[in-house]
Amino acid sequence: MGVDGFWWFYKVEKPHFSIIQSKFTQAASDAPSLPEVPSLAPRQQAPPVTQEYINSVLEGVLAGRYLSSAMYHKPFESIAYQIVKDEFPLSLDSCVGMVMQSRTLPTAILLIGIGSDRFSQLPGCLGNMLIHPDEIEQTLASVSQILTVDWESYFKRAKLILDYAGFDDDAARDVLEVLQALPRALQEVKSQGAGLLAITSLGCP
Repeated sequence: MGVDGFWWFYKVEKPHFSIIQSKFTQAASDAPSLPEVPSLAPRQQAPPVTQEYINSVLEGVLAGRYLSSAMYHKPFESIAYQIVKDEFPLSLDSCVGMVMQSRTLPTAILLIGIGSDRFSQLPGCLGNMLIHPDEIEQTLASVSQILTVDWESYFKRAKLILDYAGFDDDAARDVLEVLQALPRALQEVKSQGAGLLAITSLGCP
């Protein structure tokens, strides 16, 4: 899997909600279940870049590709592409946030970072969600609680599927961005009195 993974966040105004809900429900109807998170040993800090370290990086990258493939659902991606191509009730002007990660879905990073139990408590399906404007405040409160984690533990797990050859500063930046993306988007639409659509895609047209 050589394409980048995207997690898009769009504000949804009340007049458009029912139309988008119909399309989202259709996309979610045959979505796969949440995949099992691979068990990965903690990666040693580099340098030195030993063969054991290289093997650990490769194992993590392959696990990330597996999770991304298992969490990929083309009907959700189709919605993301339709928005970008202006073929959907929403447009790029409605975008309130986006997270991109090389060769891995951001939602896969979040899944391995917070674990299956916490991830399964998030609304929606596999990180894809549609939240009504009237439910934003309550959802923000619950999501913030779910994503309140011990940073060191989260970071050690989440970075395992990224290949940074020991550059923890870069890894920390990316996994923190993934952790904060959903609460930030919810806070943004809350201030505008709108709902939220979160959609994942592999690649961008």
